[in-house]
Amino acid sequence: MSTFRIRSIVTQSIGLVACLLLAALWSSSASAQRIPVPWPQTAVDHREKIRGPESPVIGNADAPITIVSFSDYQCPYCRELSTNLQHLVEEQPDRIRVIYRHFAMTPESHAMAEATLCAADQGRFADYHRLVFGTPGVTVATLPDLATQLGLNLEEFRACTASNRHAKRVDADIREGERLGIQVTPTFFINGKRVVGSASAEKLRDKIAELVPTVARREGAR
Repeated sequence: MSTFRIRSIVTQSIGLVACLLLAALWSSSASAQRIPVPWPQTAVDHREKIRGPESPVIGNADAPITIVSFSDYQCPYCRELSTNLQHLVEEQPDRIRVIYRHFAMTPESHAMAEATLCAADQGRFADYHRLVFGTPGVTVATLPDLATQLGLNLEEFRACTASNRHAKRVDADIREGERLGIQVTPTFFINGKRVVGSASAEKLRDKIAELVPTVARREGAR
């Protein structure tokens, strides 16, 4: 294993611990109600340039609002954010698109990310992505079962995952996340403006209106 990969795994493991600590705050033992993740201060005039492919994407490729989400398939906050982003895309398919980039924090998450890209090769990223997040107890060993459930070409899927066809792509996403200074997942960017953590679909709508006011006003005037 290369020195870079060892350093990358150590860095990502620290991030996973941080994610799990945040998740522990999500439930209140006294009221059993969910505690929202506090939004960070976001520099309204600061947009970050995110390098790399604009894929896989969910939503209209020409949508005026682009959300780039750096995600880990074993992070509970990422699972919730993915669900809420999906709701927004379904509500406003011509207005919002979500580009998924991988910030895998464990070898298992790395394998899951690679598998979603193998599903993307067969045009089923969105469906497979939702299954990985939505299937309790999913493991690397059960990834082919999800492919079968979707009716993917299993032989092609197994060949893709066995050859680690998309390993370099996942590694490149991780390096880009590190370049951007990402420490925990989920971290996402709304038209280039950074947000850390997850929230309800309602709070995401509010955040979009705050960070992309011009688009929000234009849509509201229709």
